[in-house]
Amino acid sequence: MTAKTFGGSALVVVFLTGAASPAASQAVGAIGGTMSDASGAVLPGVTVTLANPGTIGGNQSTVSDERGVYQFTRFVPGRYTVRGELQGFRPAVQEGIVVNADVTVRVDLRLEVGALEEGVVVKGSRRSWTRPPRSTRR
Repeated sequence: MTAKTFGGSALVVVFLTGAASPAASQAVGAIGGTMSDASGAVLPGVTVTLANPGTIGGNQSTVSDERGVYQFTRFVPGRYTVRGELQGFRPAVQEGIVVNADVTVRVDLRLEVGALEEGVVVKGSRRSWTRPPRSTRR
């Protein structure tokens, strides 16, 4: 009697495991890469944005780590844009990145040093200046 119960339990476990596998496996993709400057040096602290306005979960943001590495995981396959921004550098953008299910796409971006802008802002009122009277003594 114990053998029959064990055999039935094993069949139920196999059946449940098989039924759970398709539900556990979702069609998602990932994008990852490295941020660097024009010389190839890694750039930590880059704000990296993943955009796809037509997809749920398609607009995400992260910051590159101390090795310049970033990663976006578990999002719906589709076409995406990756943008990297860091103060003192021009933004770098790569568009039309096709992400398929169960695939990690590598997107490395190089940021160019941005143009420096200088300006002077002067605030205040115009004051009149009056010359002091000359001394009549000589």
